[in-house]
Amino acid sequence: MNKFFYQKIALNNLKKNSNVYLPFVLTAVGTVAMFYSACFLAYSTNSYYTQIKMFMMLCVFVTAIFSAFFLFYTNNFLVKRRKKEWGLYNILGMEKKHIARISIWENLFVSLFSIISGLVIGIILSQLFVLVLNKILNLPPTLDFSITLDGLTITAILFAVIFTFILIKSVIVVYRAKPIELLYGSNVGEGEPRSNWFTAIIGIVTLLLGYSASLIKQDPMQLIGIFFLAALLVIIGTFCLFSAGSIAFLKILKKNKGYYYKTKNFTAISGMIYRMRQNAMGLASICIMSTAVLVMISTSVSLYVGLDDSMDTRYPFDVILNSDYSENDEFDNNYIYENLTTYLDGNNIDYGNIKNYTTLFMRASNSNNNYNHTFTAENIMGDTSFMVFLTQQDYASYSGNKMLNLGENEVAVYSSTVSDTISILGKSYTVKEQFSDDLKLPPYSAYMKNVIYVILPDASYIKDINSQLLLASNGESYGDLEENIMFDFTSEQLEDISFNYDTFGNNLSNGTILGEIDGGFNYTIKQQNYDDFMSIYGGLLFLGIFLGFLFLMATVLIIYYKQIVEGFEDRKRFEIMQKIGMSHSEVKQSVKAQILTVFALPLIVATLHLAVSFPILIQLLAFAFTLPHTQVHIDA
Repeated sequence: MNKFFYQKIALNNLKKNSNVYLPFVLTAVGTVAMFYSACFLAYSTNSYYTQIKMFMMLCVFVTAIFSAFFLFYTNNFLVKRRKKEWGLYNILGMEKKHIARISIWENLFVSLFSIISGLVIGIILSQLFVLVLNKILNLPPTLDFSITLDGLTITAILFAVIFTFILIKSVIVVYRAKPIELLYGSNVGEGEPRSNWFTAIIGIVTLLLGYSASLIKQDPMQLIGIFFLAALLVIIGTFCLFSAGSIAFLKILKKNKGYYYKTKNFTAISGMIYRMRQNAMGLASICIMSTAVLVMISTSVSLYVGLDDSMDTRYPFDVILNSDYSENDEFDNNYIYENLTTYLDGNNIDYGNIKNYTTLFMRASNSNNNYNHTFTAENIMGDTSFMVFLTQQDYASYSGNKMLNLGENEVAVYSSTVSDTISILGKSYTVKEQFSDDLKLPPYSAYMKNVIYVILPDASYIKDINSQLLLASNGESYGDLEENIMFDFTSEQLEDISFNYDTFGNNLSNGTILGEIDGGFNYTIKQQNYDDFMSIYGGLLFLGIFLGFLFLMATVLIIYYKQIVEGFEDRKRFEIMQKIGMSHSEVKQSVKAQILTVFALPLIVATLHLAVSFPILIQLLAFAFTLPHTQVHIDA
């Protein structure tokens, strides 16, 4: 026997079956390249990518799981197509160990080519991804070519393991199957499946539960958990309905005599019913991956495009200062205000729109418009109301409105849930003015729960409420009494490239600007945080595009393989139908009807999933846009 006999047969087999092997090889190469690119970004030493490394590590994990599942799944189509060829070898006298040896060489050639080519393309592709990521993050383009050895090693080991298990599975198929089963394995049909109503009911129930979780308005703190629960229920429901419901749907079409007894529909539906058991998983996978692509792309693009609005919500001013009052403070704002303005003026820093006001923040439980302080973790996560108190003078100064002329024990309230009177810590107040919109008072404007703003006649009322809180808590207040100062830089100052925001922040931190402040203070600088949020939202957009492309590639390949495999299976059947009178045009119509019926269904269901998921996606986006802003805390 020729020394390279098995290798030559293996290479010849790959050439002859290029129509089924080539898409698999291209996909394997693409999957290896994508995985290495994810590893390259996850292990990158570039300091600009610090914020997105968590997303890329998640991407590496998802891509690894996806690659293993997807390559095993598509290999099933290859094995099914090769069974007849293996059976022919066996009948012609070749032993199973010889067939297994040929299969080993075929898999070895495919795996080596896929891994090596994938790594080469991945190295090139990773540099392209760096340019794309820099563009998304508004970073300068860089062409600093580099390779991560960790990424190369992890990628090579992962796909070597995957291809090894694929090889083992192929060899097991060869050894277990009888020659006649191998020869006719791809032509063996299935009996007409029965309608499994138990599985169908489970699918309907889980799908409805998943839809309900998406449609009902949720507590912002529980949104992420509810979203993943809803996604899990929808996935389970989709697989159950495609495996059981699709059969029932086709049988309903079969009973519809007006639809079924047409040439193109008769052959298409009959063929699909007998293959639906094996088609169900593939169609459900197409549906789930199509939904995932639509959801990831739509949400990540929405987050990225809405970044500026999100920044304006979190940071309505360029600089926000919140100073805690000490126990003996008498609401004297002049010290911090004068030090700040003196520094700004002395260093020729242009600013404007400066605001200065005092607030008292209290977490309160509500019972029939009676608000009392609370501090338990259960109440904070439950039905707690966040109340913010300020004087009418500070309110007029901040909002630009006229004085409300509040009398004794009169208040104005920003809330739609308060009645004509309100009780706070046991004291009753008359609600003179009530506003249903949001005052948008920093830093509370970005809170995840509704905030009730209570405007009081003067500072004595705030002192009284704060004293009650101190008394009730033995000196450890359940509220926060803060002095708030905020301002904007002028457009000329923002365009001044010599102005360093980090230096300005350091001077706030080390006391150069404000000096020593009892109780400490918090500060945020909008421009300092913009890059962080750009990294987060840009990373999510890149992740959405990356995984979306990966899932789209998988969806296309699944559809291709199903059509190739089923086309070969149906060819002889349609040849027989043509011999007994079916015309060529009728065959084409039948094939077209089958494709539309089978593959339109997953896309229709995916569109339905996306439409139903909009309410919870909108809540998630609103949650992301209104997360509390990041503050730097400076202790006294």
